[in-house]
Amino acid sequence: MLLGITGSLWVDDYRTELLNREKAASTLKSLKEELVGDREYSSIRISAITNDNEIVDTIVNNWGSNNADSLVNLEFEGRQLMLRLTGYYAFHPPRTVYNSLRSDGSLALIPDSDLKEEINFTFQVAQDHIKEGAENNRYLYRRFKDYLIENHPALLNPALNGLGKEMEQFLADQVVLAYLFDQQGIRAFLLRILERHIKNIDELMESIDTYLEEA
Repeated sequence: MLLGITGSLWVDDYRTELLNREKAASTLKSLKEELVGDREYSSIRISAITNDNEIVDTIVNNWGSNNADSLVNLEFEGRQLMLRLTGYYAFHPPRTVYNSLRSDGSLALIPDSDLKEEINFTFQVAQDHIKEGAENNRYLYRRFKDYLIENHPALLNPALNGLGKEMEQFLADQVVLAYLFDQQGIRAFLLRILERHIKNIDELMESIDTYLEEA
């Protein structure tokens, strides 16, 4: 009788373990799909910052010799010059799957503690770092925008043609130069942590693949 009960309990435990393994595998596959979206989103953000930074670098590196008329007539792929100079880059990657799995306890079923730690770092800790950089970027954006409204309002017009004189005043403003220096620093920081985030994503996807192959 006792052997029968023990055997039944063992079978139940084994079935539960198998079910948990299947759930863990399904969880990891879902997370990997979201990581693919996160990687694409982060890459697009990097491209946007890099493209906008080109004009900032050009103006800063040629400060004192920039041609105002050339700047007001340049085309920037549909993005207004001042937006490229002040640019705020919010960071909202896909997190629906991760948040859902975290809420319903599915992540706890992953037996590999190192893998769980890697998942937490990539989805939570790294994102907090990026959000901190984005918040600093937003703060600078607001201050720069307020300064432009007060001191160079005409340049906030989407059409800059004919505003060469106003652009000359903008390019002679040392406060503007200071803001552009700050933009370079914050954007460089954002690029570094975003590039590191993509590397973390690649490493995590590789770890997930390894786990699934060995499971």
